[in-house]
Amino acid sequence: MVLAGTEIRGGDKVVVYHASANRDESVFPDPDRLDITRAPNDHVSFGFGAHFCVGARLARIQMSALIGRVVAELPGLELASDAPPKRLVSNFQNGLKELRIRWG
Repeated sequence: MVLAGTEIRGGDKVVVYHASANRDESVFPDPDRLDITRAPNDHVSFGFGAHFCVGARLARIQMSALIGRVVAELPGLELASDAPPKRLVSNFQNGLKELRIRWG
């Protein structure tokens, strides 16, 4: 078969790199930038189809409530411009290890 211009033959070894799934430049403009307002946001963090996470809805509600409350309670919250985010180093997941903020 041919996948994105690359031929994959029987017996070839392939690997699934989960951390790259939500950073596909053919799906997302500027895929490496954190944009919580990205729309549409067809990410695959919770899987899809038969492998869709049963807790996805609850997780989304919890995160929405948490972020909304933090923003409401801490006006003036912003990213610390002098400390770039530190990314998690993993072949399985993509995420942040440290994200410094400033309040005031």
